[in-house]
Amino acid sequence: MSDAGSSRANDPARSAKILEQLEQRERLEATVRLAGSVAHDMNNILGAVMGIAELLKAEVPDGHPWSEDLGSILDVSLRGRTLVRELVERVREHKLQKNRVRLDKAVRQVAGLLKRVIPANVRLELDAPPETLPEVNGDPVQLGQTLMNLCQNAVEAMRDDGGTLALAVEHVPPGPDDPARDSLGVVRLTIRDTGSGMDEATLARAFQPYFTTKSKSEESMT
Repeated sequence: MSDAGSSRANDPARSAKILEQLEQRERLEATVRLAGSVAHDMNNILGAVMGIAELLKAEVPDGHPWSEDLGSILDVSLRGRTLVRELVERVREHKLQKNRVRLDKAVRQVAGLLKRVIPANVRLELDAPPETLPEVNGDPVQLGQTLMNLCQNAVEAMRDDGGTLALAVEHVPPGPDDPARDSLGVVRLTIRDTGSGMDEATLARAFQPYFTTKSKSEESMT
């Protein structure tokens, strides 16, 4: 073996890098196995919820206040099963399933669900004009779940002192100096809340996978 080859083989930094890559691969494989197991259990749970809700809905006459609530339970359960399936696919394939998405529709769906669960001291404001916005490219399941997570985090930040959560969707046409001025422009989503926000330490870690400021007990209840 040449001196250069021997040097590379005995390079501690290179060896550590290879070991780190192997460990990452092992963690990924373990995550895939765990995701499959969790998906199986969650689908069974959600299937039971959907079955009970369907039975109850069949006994409730149209127009009854419970009919709409049971319909929401069925919708959310179906979205949950879709999310579980897509989560497993993402872990295995590491790719998104992009489609044409109505962002205003997605926001209104999330707002409709939030109205049923937000505390009385939190006010929800919605500005999402229907049928007036161009469609966007995105993964509808991931988009809906991301919106819901952002809004739930905002609500949690205001749970004690109350406040306002504002959701707005608007079409921003291209400007005269925009390189893509012949396009339809962009659709801008704005989420604002009057919560306490994040300190610098939390903000620095905000985009780390699985980072949370919740305690274990709080995570188990959400």
